[in-house]
Amino acid sequence: MGLGVGQLRERLTAYWSLVLISAAGVAGILGLLAGYRWRYLLMTVVLVMVTATCFIGPRSRLVVSVAGAMLVFQSDLGTLKYAYLGLVTLCFALSVRNLLRAGSPEMRRDLGPLLWGAAALTAYLTFTVLVARHNGTPTNWWIRDVLAYYMLVMLPFIGIDAGRYANWRWTQIFMAILAVVSSVGFATDWLERRGVSALPFGRFVLSTAALVALCFCFSLAAAGTARRLPAMIVWSTVTATILVALTVSGTRSGPFVVGLGALGLIGSRVKWRIPWRRLLVLLSAIVVLLVAVVPIAAGLLISDSGFLDDRILDALKVFEGGAAADQSFTAREKSYSWVGTAFEQHTWLGTGPGYLYPMPDFPEMKTVSLDTPFIVPAKFGVVGVVVIVLYLVGLLSCVVLLRRRSGYSTGYTVFRGFAGAMLLFTPFGPWLEDKGFPLAIAVAFLLVVPLDKSRRAAGSASSVRHDLPVGPMNGPRTDGHPGWPVAAGG
Repeated sequence: MGLGVGQLRERLTAYWSLVLISAAGVAGILGLLAGYRWRYLLMTVVLVMVTATCFIGPRSRLVVSVAGAMLVFQSDLGTLKYAYLGLVTLCFALSVRNLLRAGSPEMRRDLGPLLWGAAALTAYLTFTVLVARHNGTPTNWWIRDVLAYYMLVMLPFIGIDAGRYANWRWTQIFMAILAVVSSVGFATDWLERRGVSALPFGRFVLSTAALVALCFCFSLAAAGTARRLPAMIVWSTVTATILVALTVSGTRSGPFVVGLGALGLIGSRVKWRIPWRRLLVLLSAIVVLLVAVVPIAAGLLISDSGFLDDRILDALKVFEGGAAADQSFTAREKSYSWVGTAFEQHTWLGTGPGYLYPMPDFPEMKTVSLDTPFIVPAKFGVVGVVVIVLYLVGLLSCVVLLRRRSGYSTGYTVFRGFAGAMLLFTPFGPWLEDKGFPLAIAVAFLLVVPLDKSRRAAGSASSVRHDLPVGPMNGPRTDGHPGWPVAAGG
């Protein structure tokens, strides 16, 4: 059977996206290896290619936004970050135009709360430059700190637009790559920070707990709802890879909090969730795999053989009441004290983004963020927190409206698990300050937004595939591609 027009367009779009992104990657590597004379020329070529990719389609814009942030934000503020901000703004403008012009009336109504919240947050973020300057913060530090919040405004719309065009196969590949890269990047970064890495390189992508948590919820949901054994094995392996990376990194709260996020995936099959018995069996198998692989991975990645044992002993001391002897706990205690003082001095408008605080372990050094959720009220004050809360309410309202219109889906289940994990992370650090949080929200909307019904080509019932593994986008589509699974009721 020949390809339909829609399928052919999708394959050509994916082909040209791959060609341009691959060419941009090659040119970027050559730029890093080349001398000073050729470097800027090759980087200009990269910028032109990536900009061209933004015009190919919504999925390409999402890839550019996510991949660009993971590569750019692992470095210091520079020309690349300004270029990335310009690219994201372009992708945001194209996606909003596409949603308002081509989206259904129901989609535009669902976006209403998010649009109003985004407008309010953008206005207040722009106002904070005056607050920051009043408190003596240089403009370049304000830009460095506020950029993640501007991304939180723009990236959800890019994810929503991409979700209308994404099928199961594309999302499956995208999420698998994202899960492995983000988790491995998280582990290599923290091993380097703690001085125990046995690798010849350190951080190579953005280290983000939020994105890792979302990928964990997705991979576990894909494994728990798979109908076929190969699909279950593949996604169980991806889930185990994430947990191995978190464990080897030495983080003690990560595996615990992310694991508890799995509770949000439990539920009835009617609502495209995982029955608790199946989830228990699945997690048991993953834990067995984890116990077998962690010692091998630690031997390859960690230079200090007693590193993990020391981290476990420190955690036990905290549980037994010896928190004062734990370095991480002491650092957080100092962070809470400094942030509390800053909030008392700047209650209503905050210090403004970019304000420098002492680092708990090295007070002579300064940082714009600390491991305490109260850093957000300290930066933005009572007024700013109200605006941020209104934006988050608009974001959640958009998700709920989408669910009511299209029914329950595995994507919505993943969002529930992710939201639970973020709430559990709150005592350990400010997830709003995580530069990967806007990326995670964009990808979450990719999973939640139903495939646009107007894009479904007419076809016979015989063309519907019923052998697809149950996943975020595997309801039947009449053009031979999987669409969004929808349960009865809303």
